[in-house]
Amino acid sequence: MTTPTVRSPYRRPVTETTQGRLIDPVESTLASPGSGVVEGLLARTTSVRDGAATVALATGTGWSLVHAVTTSWGPFLRERALQHELSHFGPFLDPGVVLALLWVAAVAVGLAGRWGIARGWLAASLLLCLVLPVTGRDGFDLGWDGPTSTTLGFVGACAIVAMVGTPRSPRLVVGGTVAVAVLTAAVAVAHGLGQTARGWFWSGPLQAATLLLLMLAALLAAVVLARRRRATAAAVVVVSLVPWAAVYAVDVLAASQDPARPLPTALLAAALPLAALLTPRPAP
Repeated sequence: MTTPTVRSPYRRPVTETTQGRLIDPVESTLASPGSGVVEGLLARTTSVRDGAATVALATGTGWSLVHAVTTSWGPFLRERALQHELSHFGPFLDPGVVLALLWVAAVAVGLAGRWGIARGWLAASLLLCLVLPVTGRDGFDLGWDGPTSTTLGFVGACAIVAMVGTPRSPRLVVGGTVAVAVLTAAVAVAHGLGQTARGWFWSGPLQAATLLLLMLAALLAAVVLARRRRATAAAVVVVSLVPWAAVYAVDVLAASQDPARPLPTALLAAALPLAALLTPRPAP
């Protein structure tokens, strides 16, 4: 006697449609082997831009705040009354206080999650850096002289780097800003608060030779990070050096008419981020 075959209602015959559903994801994965590499490079580039933007935002805000207090306001400056007669912007010595307020506004708006508006404030500070030299004694002479071109170039370069990415960690922005402000204030106190007139930071504590040594130390740290397979962190370090490298190049050009002298530093600063971006990450 033959036992009848009972079809289970829960069994589903395997058809081409079902097979297609199972095979399609595999086929789509194998169809473009280079897409993972491209996505990895794009993700790393975005991480570098965001990291460098965080560093630049903290640096520009912390530094401009201390500069505004010690130089643009300068309550501890020697012969401040005489300096105010020679250069005045209301109760202040120069419009550096406006730059600092623009950076504070950018941080405050960014911490509220409106990074698009924050970039607008940074763009305004960059525009002010471009306009202020025309309003000083070498231009329309509106009554003030400052901040110096080196200071404006540094703050403007920080604004450019800060606008290329989006800081992802509010805690790093706040902590970095406080750290930069405290460090810059410590340098001002060590230099002497009575001697923090315009240009003191670049002609005193951070002359070209000192700045070059600090940049080389940072580049060495970036190389060490890259060799340890921390390519993103290495690239962030190098890109964050752009404002400082700009100051160094200006100092060198001001001291020499040979424009090729800052070229090695510029080439190195351009080559290391590319090398860091192309360094493969270790397998997870």
